[in-house]
Amino acid sequence: MNLLNALLLYMSLLTAGSMQQIPEFTPPPAALVTIAPQKQATIAPILTVPPSSTAVVVPPAVGQTTVPTQTPVIKTTVTMGDRGDNVRKLQKRLIELRYLKKGEDDGIFGNITKRAVERFQNYNNLKVDGIAGPKTLQKLYNDPKVVIGPVDVDTEPKATKTPGPAVTAQVPVIYLDEMGKELARQNLFFQQGVTTMRANAASVPDGYVLISQDSVKVTVSQDGKATPQEVVFIYKAPAPVTDTPAPVTDTPAPATDTPAPATDTPAPATDTPAPVTDTPAPATDTPAPATDTPAPATDTPAPTTDTPAPATDTPAPATDPPGMPADAYVIPASQAAKIARSYDVYLGPGTNYRKAGTVGGGLCRWYGIEDDWVLMGYQTTDGAFHVGYVALAALPSDVSLINLELMDLAVTLKDEVNLTDDPILSQDLLFTIQGGSQVTVLGLFTDNDRYVYIETTYNDKPVRGFIFKSSLGW
Repeated sequence: MNLLNALLLYMSLLTAGSMQQIPEFTPPPAALVTIAPQKQATIAPILTVPPSSTAVVVPPAVGQTTVPTQTPVIKTTVTMGDRGDNVRKLQKRLIELRYLKKGEDDGIFGNITKRAVERFQNYNNLKVDGIAGPKTLQKLYNDPKVVIGPVDVDTEPKATKTPGPAVTAQVPVIYLDEMGKELARQNLFFQQGVTTMRANAASVPDGYVLISQDSVKVTVSQDGKATPQEVVFIYKAPAPVTDTPAPVTDTPAPATDTPAPATDTPAPATDTPAPVTDTPAPATDTPAPATDTPAPATDTPAPTTDTPAPATDTPAPATDPPGMPADAYVIPASQAAKIARSYDVYLGPGTNYRKAGTVGGGLCRWYGIEDDWVLMGYQTTDGAFHVGYVALAALPSDVSLINLELMDLAVTLKDEVNLTDDPILSQDLLFTIQGGSQVTVLGLFTDNDRYVYIETTYNDKPVRGFIFKSSLGW
């Protein structure tokens, strides 16, 4: 045991002596130093779904005015019938992105919220099912390319729910009177799919009555093309109705004048009832009745002179366009066939008429032949439809047409009217014909019986097109 203690003492002395000889620590050369890898901070993704978790971590919504103290948690699927904070967070985000209206964050996942989710899915190219699942929530909260609702929120169900990117089209909604004069115009945006546009009576002056259809369905395709390109509503002006009573109230005036002499007559009549029936009495009192007679006689011309006044009013209607002839010519119904190649289109049967454009390929409507020209219609890539003439050589070989027997009825327009070469879809305006102008009526149009086909001139060139039949009083 003493030997062991001595050995331990010796070793401790030896160790102490060696430590006194160790120099201060010197760092090794950099080449020999291996720097241990440092643990770097990583930014966690905004949305993390751990494999073993059933929760999705969602940050505050973009544009949120108050930052929550804790990261909100929402379950991976929110669907119809759910209630609570998860639904309210979802609704607030939909409001920020303009898929819900302010105040609709009631925490209840009902029909309105479901339709908002469907609209969001539609505009963000997601499966449209109305269920806010993981992909929908990821797009809703964390995708910087999330699509904001492009138009005002409409909480009514859509006629179609076609998945696809956000697509809208601007469509003019025009209100016209029966003469074609514009009363109001609105440029509205329609979403992809089918939307029913209804006439708004508040857009026209008081007293105007709608005489066209009260609603039009507008279809917007996936490439943003709207059909029709314009929506037109036609109203009847109240002016003629207010003018009619004036002459009617004038008629009673003379009528009330007549009783006045009539009441004067009874006075002498009551004095001489017997003389009136007896010949002698008038004979003895001849001077008095004779002088009384002229007075009524002079009163009679007055009504007679009143009669010409209405008679002078009659010529005004006489200058109005004549009524529609019983045997008015009707342009034949069209036949559909493709055109083989490109041809120039003119607004009349000849190159002396105004040129409308060029048609090439595609399905056309063919109406009839006039000399060496064919009346036809074609649709353009912008969704409009135009009617004009092409050379007879353009007529497809499998189409058999008859010769047009157009009318030659000269009519003077009472008011200005709009001329169009598209009586089918857009009713795009070519130009306005001033009131008092003379036009030639050629025939009624089968494909839209509200129009008549006419010929006029524009910048010294003959032009054919369509005006409303009602502008002629037909």
